[in-house]
Amino acid sequence: MKPALILLHGALGAVQHFDSIASVLEDQYTVYRFNLYGHGGTPLPEAPSA
Repeated sequence: MKPALILLHGALGAVQHFDSIASVLEDQYTVYRFNLYGHGGTPLPEAPSA
């Protein structure tokens, strides 16, 4: 079983920024990466009602 590795992007980033390195890391790690809300084309959550 390979160790897990989570790749988190910064404030102006997106999961696509890890495309080139993720393919190299996947040989030794189980790589998890995801877009935070509003990044990489994902929608922002709806604002709660007041």
